[in-house]
Amino acid sequence: MKSMRLVILSLSILVLATGAAFADKQGELDALALKPWSLEDIGALSALADVSETEPNDACGAGNAYTLGDTFHGEITAGDEDWISFSCTAGDEITIGTDEDLGLGTVDTFIELWDDACGAMLASNDDGGPGLYSLIADFPAPYTGTYRLKIRGFSGTSAGFYTALGGCVTPPAPGFCPIGTYKGSKINVGAAIADTLGPVITPAIKFNDQNCVITDVIIDLNIEHTWVGDLVINLVHTSDGGVVTTVPLVDQPGVPESTFGCAGDLVSDPESKYYFSSRPDLAVLGQDDCPASFVPACYQSEGDLGALNGLFVGDGTFHLEITDNSAGDEGFVHNWSVHLQCDTPISVEENTWGGIKAIYR
Repeated sequence: MKSMRLVILSLSILVLATGAAFADKQGELDALALKPWSLEDIGALSALADVSETEPNDACGAGNAYTLGDTFHGEITAGDEDWISFSCTAGDEITIGTDEDLGLGTVDTFIELWDDACGAMLASNDDGGPGLYSLIADFPAPYTGTYRLKIRGFSGTSAGFYTALGGCVTPPAPGFCPIGTYKGSKINVGAAIADTLGPVITPAIKFNDQNCVITDVIIDLNIEHTWVGDLVINLVHTSDGGVVTTVPLVDQPGVPESTFGCAGDLVSDPESKYYFSSRPDLAVLGQDDCPASFVPACYQSEGDLGALNGLFVGDGTFHLEITDNSAGDEGFVHNWSVHLQCDTPISVEENTWGGIKAIYR
């Protein structure tokens, strides 16, 4: 559904910061302790081969040339900075950030993205990544060519090792829901759908309290069913105070225009699922056409998922209710996920239901 060129950059840092600057950051360290996610949770970012830095690389024009897809390991001494260079195509989106080197603990980093001529800083970030790490996300590349990344500690006395990941990805085409910087929870359901079985009510998803507000919600669903006009699929959010918000994702497409609605089939699989978003540029599934089978893609939800914006993450739970309203056609729901965008990165609390487990994404 989208073409992708990955620029995977992995760099390593354990920063031992001292002095007043570190003291100023201690409050942030405590506040951000509830961000137990990693950069590899971002779908486009994953580590490949390992290489080591070559000194000197402490100037913009003298950084290490980077083979895309490699994992780069480096070390910063007090007052030091590391530079690396990589390529990206105009219009593609750059996502790059730092993370912990496993076993070496969490530290504070700062990154800057510069143009090839070292004349303009294009973007920077301090604590957008996991914990006190850094993340520049979905930055549109203004030209085709070389980009340079500067990695340093938050203070001039920082020293140690670091890891980072990066990607350069073609933006999604219409019909695709970008969830690379969202945090979500996926649950395996494994339930048959039939009018004789009653509604399928999935286990609830509960996010940890992160003291941040939801700014967008995307749902994905791995489901098979003949004759989608039979189906009502609702997302239900129940707040801790008992307030219930129901958002229809699918509501018997083709009804009441016809008695039995659209005869098209849902045919998703683990690699190609149905996504639902509040974006107005997307088509509502089955509203304007009724093909023999619906291509797994991103569709506008029947109801407004924006009704959940403004809620605090961690307030309440999410579940799906799936109802087959006519005889003669059946289906199966394999799994589903909730993806939340928030003003700060968030974590997900595990959920269990029988043998069902939550899978972090």
